Amino acid sequence: MELPTNRLEDEADRLARQIAVRNHPEVSIAIRSRRKSILHLWRTRSVEVLPDLDGLTITEFENSMGEMLDTLAGAMASSDPEWLRRIIAESPGHGLARFALDCSPHTLLAEERIFRSVLITELREELGCPLTTDAAASLHELLDLMGEYSILAMVAKRREKQEEAMQDKVSGMRRLADLGTLVAGITHDAMNILLPLRMRLDHLDRADLSESTREDLASIDLLFRQFQNAIVNLRWLSVKPSRPPVVGTPLDLNHWSIEVAEFHKHVIPSTTRVVFELPPELPPVHISSAALSQSVFNLIHNAHQAIASDRPEGRIVVGAQVRDDGGVDLTIEDDGRGMPPEVLARCSEAFFTTRHDGSGLGLAIVQTLILGSGGDIKFVSPPPGKPRGTRVVLTLPTAPHRAGAERSKRSGGRG
Repeated sequence: MELPTNRLEDEADRLARQIAVRNHPEVSIAIRSRRKSILHLWRTRSVEVLPDLDGLTITEFENSMGEMLDTLAGAMASSDPEWLRRIIAESPGHGLARFALDCSPHTLLAEERIFRSVLITELREELGCPLTTDAAASLHELLDLMGEYSILAMVAKRREKQEEAMQDKVSGMRRLADLGTLVAGITHDAMNILLPLRMRLDHLDRADLSESTREDLASIDLLFRQFQNAIVNLRWLSVKPSRPPVVGTPLDLNHWSIEVAEFHKHVIPSTTRVVFELPPELPPVHISSAALSQSVFNLIHNAHQAIASDRPEGRIVVGAQVRDDGGVDLTIEDDGRGMPPEVLARCSEAFFTTRHDGSGLGLAIVQTLILGSGGDIKFVSPPPGKPRGTRVVLTLPTAPHRAGAERSKRSGGRG
């Protein structure tokens, strides 16, 4: 192992020469003789002070820490300064030091104090008297220096992990930038294609059609408008994702839900029942119809996939309630298999997916659309009081009251 600093190199050389000249075989023999009792007492006291260590079995603890005792015993009896110097420098790979690479500095220091206390007590019992001044000094200096190497190794390892995390973040940002460029081009072309398609639909709407054909045309028109919403949202996300989509008139959720419910009859298989249960006279909300429609579509689509991967039939309920602060919570709840904690914690991260054919962008887009509109989103799995399933809560800001808005306008917007 490469020495971290010149000071530690000098200290390691000095201590290696000192112990080689004044080797202490009696201490080495005592450590080996009391090995089992040292490990037992060390673990007992450690678990009392640091409950997290209880996750290590007795065998795991003794195998790991026993290696450190063997190293100390060998070092105290050695007359080879080069070997001693190497043992000191390689201490982060031994026993407590190896364990400490994955724990906090506080835990490392606490464990080190417990170990010294147990070691000195057991050596005194074995030898029948306290350690000599030279032996105690050599033992404590050896432990001090090995501890410094361990702490430096722990800091270096954590810095390395931070750098890896930063590289992953930069890589993700680059992927998002490339994706934004690609999406901007696709949405531009899509808008150009949609324009003549819209004109043809309007032309057919004025034609003399049979009732059944007109019903088919109405369904195609509904699908067209939902697709157009998705293109508008993608265009906004690729150009100015930090700003909310343009909101014109406040959105009436009850009126909105009628069209959205009809749309989902055409796109979600009948094996999954989608039910809209919104109470009447909800306050208007401040979000674009396009943003909310795409968000709810993505959430219902994900819920259907969760159900379909688990059993042939299921139910998705879209509900709403007015919050105490005046906002509205729109909920999408399914009875699928739900999400484990590790998935729940990352489900809205861009590019994170648990499906082999997933893009990892659906829920990330929903989060961006809702947060960008001034709302909030929360995933709960399973829902309270339910054994399974997932509930998504979209907290939507209510639109300012028209009369209040007019008064604010006349007063120049000042309070």
